[in-house]
Amino acid sequence: MSSDSAPETAELGERTSPRGAPILIHFAAFVVVVAGLRAASDLVLPFLVAAFIALVAAPPVAWLRRRGVPTGWAVVAVMAAMVCVLLLLTTVVGTSVNRFVDALPGYQQSLVQELGGLIAWLQGMGLQLSSEQLGQFLDPGAAMGLAAGVLTSLQKVLTNGFLILLTVVFML
Repeated sequence: MSSDSAPETAELGERTSPRGAPILIHFAAFVVVVAGLRAASDLVLPFLVAAFIALVAAPPVAWLRRRGVPTGWAVVAVMAAMVCVLLLLTTVVGTSVNRFVDALPGYQQSLVQELGGLIAWLQGMGLQLSSEQLGQFLDPGAAMGLAAGVLTSLQKVLTNGFLILLTVVFML
């Protein structure tokens, strides 16, 4: 070969790829997996919650088995204890939510009064601001929407509870 010839090319059958290609392929795979998990979240989330609960419940089941309790009864006892704790928590949260919903009109009224005082104070400081302008930044309706969203999420969790319970039993 002469010194003025073109650089050597890859032999036949060899492929060359840019150095960043594996990184881009890994990133694309990650994006696809995350998008798939997001699309299947209604199915994947209860399974992951069940796996977490099973991991938490496995040591008490093992402890009962070491004490001579048959596996089936150990699972039933641990699950019954977990259901009792869950019912207790649900009762406490439900009572708190009911009290909050009952007191919500009073909170909204207090918030409107406080906003009126804030507007008067700002106007006293020389800043001309109407309640409509301030209402755009501090919207009581947004707080009510947030509360409704939390209650909807709580309902969804309770709806999936039976599926989660069955999955935990099978995992244990």
